Amino acid sequence: MALPDRSAAPPDDPLRRFLAGRVADGRMPGASWWVSDRGRPISHGAVGSVLVGPGSERVEESTPFDLASLTKPLATATLLVLLEQDGRLDLEAPLDAVLVEAEGSPLGARSLLSLATHTAGLAPWAPLFLRASGGESYVAEILKHPPAVPAGRTLYSDLGYILLGVVLERVTGRGIDALFDDRIARPVGLTRTGFASGGREFPDAAATERGGIG
Repeated sequence: MALPDRSAAPPDDPLRRFLAGRVADGRMPGASWWVSDRGRPISHGAVGSVLVGPGSERVEESTPFDLASLTKPLATATLLVLLEQDGRLDLEAPLDAVLVEAEGSPLGARSLLSLATHTAGLAPWAPLFLRASGGESYVAEILKHPPAVPAGRTLYSDLGYILLGVVLERVTGRGIDALFDDRIARPVGLTRTGFASGGREFPDAAATERGGIG
């Protein structure tokens, strides 16, 4: 996807002033943005640094950022809808129709749609990484957790979308990263948007946390 010509942005851009002010206040290290209306650039640019600390590189308009929980609507939920349109998935079906290990658990009868709309009653979060190491083992850990609220009540949950990611992979036999590339990123021309997996890396991405491995 080509970036717009910098000359198209207004010389006195209120969005640039706002974001630069937040960087100066220490609210965030940096930002990159592009706003357009029917293909006509309205505002675009980059301010700040890719991480907090001395010697940090400047953010560029092409700097990748971690989309974090936006992965839920932009990847997982969109793929669920596409598979339903293909006739390969029924969002009204219970979870245990796809994940057979959920049969007999409190979540087994909850619909895929309830997981997608955060109304299945799942807890918001759990430290799965302490006891599991990936999708299939995460499923086992999530199924051990009792519901946090009654079904039908809205409670934002990362756990529900982890289950839905495994659902997508079970139904298609492919990883969610490959599904996103084939069904979403490539058709709309996103060449720098995707999952950092399968040997694909984004070494110039902006930092998202402090710390290291070890």
